[in-house]
Amino acid sequence: MEWSPAQGWHADSPHSCEAHAPANLLNVLVALEDVKAAAGPTEFVPGSHVATNHHRAGAAFDESIVYQRDEHGPATVGASDDDVVALELDRGDVVLFDDRVLHRGGENRSGADRTVGYFSFARSGFEPDTHFEAYRSLDALRRGAAGLPDAARAEFPGLAAAGDVAVLDGASGSQAHESVLRAMTDQLIYGSANLGGLHAASLRAEAAVVDARAAAADFFHCAPDEIVFGANATTLVVHVARAVSAAWRRGDNVVVSPLDHDANVAPWVAAAARAGAEVRVLPLDRADPGALDLDALDALVDGRTKLVAVGVASNGLGTIHDVDRVCAAARDVGALSFLDAVHYAPHGLLDVEATACDFMVASPYKFFGPHAGALFGRRALLDTLAPDKIALSDDGLPRAENCHMSRWELGTSNFEASAGVSACVDYVASLGDRFGGVAADSAPSRRDRLRAGFAAIALHEHLLKKQFLEGAAAVPGLSVHGLDDPTRATERTATFAVSKAGLDPAALIERLADRGVIATSGNHYCSFWPALGLDAVGGAARLGFLHYNNCADVARALEALDAA
Repeated sequence: MEWSPAQGWHADSPHSCEAHAPANLLNVLVALEDVKAAAGPTEFVPGSHVATNHHRAGAAFDESIVYQRDEHGPATVGASDDDVVALELDRGDVVLFDDRVLHRGGENRSGADRTVGYFSFARSGFEPDTHFEAYRSLDALRRGAAGLPDAARAEFPGLAAAGDVAVLDGASGSQAHESVLRAMTDQLIYGSANLGGLHAASLRAEAAVVDARAAAADFFHCAPDEIVFGANATTLVVHVARAVSAAWRRGDNVVVSPLDHDANVAPWVAAAARAGAEVRVLPLDRADPGALDLDALDALVDGRTKLVAVGVASNGLGTIHDVDRVCAAARDVGALSFLDAVHYAPHGLLDVEATACDFMVASPYKFFGPHAGALFGRRALLDTLAPDKIALSDDGLPRAENCHMSRWELGTSNFEASAGVSACVDYVASLGDRFGGVAADSAPSRRDRLRAGFAAIALHEHLLKKQFLEGAAAVPGLSVHGLDDPTRATERTATFAVSKAGLDPAALIERLADRGVIATSGNHYCSFWPALGLDAVGGAARLGFLHYNNCADVARALEALDAA
C-alpha cells in the first residue's frame, strides 16, 4: 500500500499453556519491492515467541497480546526498545517468523508502495482463531475505507440541506453527525437542569459531563480528569496562558510558530508582554516555506525558555508538523509544550502520551461535533497552576464530590455540548467498526476503535489529497501554497490554500460558489501569508476536504478552479 498506518504491537496467535510448545503458524513475509525506512518496515522483538506467553509466571498481560492496543509494546513482554529490529528489505528478501513473535508494521511515509507478499504455513490440525489481525484486518481496512465517504455522507443532515454542492469548508468547521444532533436534542429535552440535584434531569446533566470527559480522554489518550472543557479552543488557550505565565519573569522567553492559527500565538505574545519575557519565532524552512525549520529549535530553545507553542498541523496550509521533536526540545530544557490540534483532529489520531506534550487543545466542531473546546493538560499542571476562577467554586479536579467539574471550568457547563462531544467521539469510533476492519468478536476498547476509524479516514483522505494535487498541477494559473508534491501527501492534511493568477481570493471563491463548490478565503487567522508573497488580509482561497467528501467532490473542485 502506498499509505498505510502504523500498527500496534501484537502477536498473531496466543499461547495455549504455560509450557512452551511448537508454533502453530510459520509466517512468511516476502518483499516484492524494496522496503526501506520511510516505507515503514515491519519491526520485531527477537525471542519474543517465548516472552508473549501470557500463561507464564509473572506475565503482566493476558491473551489480548494478539490485539493491537496502545498499552502493548516491547516492555509488555520484558523487552526494551533497544531490542527492536526494524527489517529493511531489498526486493526478493524473505522473513520467516513464528506466529507468537511480537511485531508491528511501521507507518509508510514514502511516496512509493510498500508491496509485500504475506502467507503462512499452518501446523496440521490447527484451527485459526485470533491470529492475523483479529483486531484489525488490513484487507478489511482496504475494502471498508472504499465505502466510507458514500456511507458517511448519508449520515450528515447538513450535507443534504446544502443541496447539490461540494461542501469544502471542512477546515473552517465540519458538519455535525446525525448522532450528535440527536444527543444534543435529547439532552435539552431530558437534561435541562444544573448539577447537584437528585432529580432525573440533574443526574442526566452530570452523566453528560462524565461521559464527555471519558470520551475526550479516549480521543486525546489521557485520563478523564486531565480534560478541561470550554466555550472554544481560543478561550481555553487564553485561560491557560494567564495561569502558565504567572511565574514568567524578564529574561524568560517563549517560542511560537508563524504557521499557527493566531489563537496559539497571540495569547502567548500577550502573556510574554505582561511578564517582560521575550517572544521567539520559529523560522520557515527556506527550501519549503510551507513548513517550519525545526533545525532552529537548538538555537531558539534554551534554559530560559518557559513554553513552546506549535500547531500539530497548519490550518492555513495543511502542513503537518513534527510535534514529537518540538515537545522533546521543550522537555530537554524543562520548558512546557502546548500543541494546537484543532486543525489536525478530524484527520488523524491524537496521542498526548506519545507526543509527551504538556497541553493539547482541540475543537469538537472540527471533528463532527458541537461548538465547544476541549483541552488536555497534565494532571500535575492542572492541579498546581492557579487558574482564574470564582472564589466559591470547587478548587479541585473532577471527582464525584464536585459533580465531576474541573477547577479550570468557569460557570455552568454546556450540557448539550457535552452530550454532543460524546456522540462525535463515538461516531469516529464507529468508523473503526464499519470501515476500519475491526473484528466484531475482538471486543476492542473505544481507543482501539478510534485508531481503526482514523486509519480508514487516512486511507480515504490520502486518495483525495493525491487526486487534488495531481489535478491542480494541470490547472493553468493555479498555485497550491505550501506542500504541493503528491508523493509527500502524508506530510499534509486534505486542506489546500490556492490562488489563481488574475483573481483575488474573494473573487475566486465567489466563482467557485457559482459552480457549486463551497470554499473560504482570507487569512484564516494566520500571519504567514506575506512570507509566501500573498496579502496579509486577503490570504488565499482554502478548500478543506473531510472524510465525507468523495472523489467526485475533488473533480468538481478542479473543474471549477479550471473554469474560474
